[in-house]
Amino acid sequence: ATADSIISRSKAASETLAIIALCKFYTGKSAEAEQDFKNAQGINPASSFVMLVDGILKMNRGEFEEAAEQLRFAGEADSRGSPADRVPQSLAHLALSKLYRKQGLFSEAIQEAHAASKDKRFEAKALALECRALLADKSSSDAPAQVLKLIQQAESLNASDPDLLLSRAFYELEAGKLEEARKLSNSSMTILPAEADEYLLLSKIYGQESKVAEQKAELEKGLKLAEKDPELLFELGRLYLNDNNAAQAVNLLRQALERRVKAPELCFLLAEACEKTGDSKESLKYYKESLSQGLCGETSTKAKAAISRLELSK
Repeated sequence: ATADSIISRSKAASETLAIIALCKFYTGKSAEAEQDFKNAQGINPASSFVMLVDGILKMNRGEFEEAAEQLRFAGEADSRGSPADRVPQSLAHLALSKLYRKQGLFSEAIQEAHAASKDKRFEAKALALECRALLADKSSSDAPAQVLKLIQQAESLNASDPDLLLSRAFYELEAGKLEEARKLSNSSMTILPAEADEYLLLSKIYGQESKVAEQKAELEKGLKLAEKDPELLFELGRLYLNDNNAAQAVNLLRQALERRVKAPELCFLLAEACEKTGDSKESLKYYKESLSQGLCGETSTKAKAAISRLELSK
């Protein structure tokens, strides 16, 4: 509304339109957001705000490589101006943190969160995204303690930040506190109603409650907002595999893998799905790939046993 009120007299119409596009995107008006973005791009495609919005929209469409390129351009823009001039740069680092987490690049996600935290206006949000990366990285055994410390630090800065509410909800979910996670999710969704990660969280809550139909419904809602989101595709693929629909699981998991750089658990699940469809060659390939990407724990033992079994049956 603020941007609308100044656009007719704004000297920076491209930036104003880009801000309107971003607001519409975050409130679920994707088609309108795309049109406003195109209008902004037509005025000044080199604007940092325009490149930022381009990257965010591309990420939402699953065009991760192109999104990363645009977000890096926006993040590397000249930061010597006023604090207002540095806003798109900081937001680009935050968006890159989300993108890298979805690609399984957790160290890179944390680095981008650290870069964003240098702008004190976004420090709470940056800490929240660092928490998400730590929670997603299953190789870190001390992550919960680190996450709680970071959450408490972020809450002292801005307890109502929606990314922080969502990160705390994922933390409570990991601790088995489902009702607390649901309450936090509801609070976050009130602020950002069109965030696909909200539906990922709700699906996980229903999963722990063994409510498969509700779990699937939440994943499908999320995919309507971000149809190529690898985290959502992974979880839906797992559901289909558990429901003995291996062919559909393979389809979804392959789509997820296209957008992941490092994904040992995904490779393992895809190997299981391929084996159930009778594709031993692909199954063997993905079991080996899961180990080469650092699969650990009990799952790695299962992968090694599967490799031995498949190689003996050649």
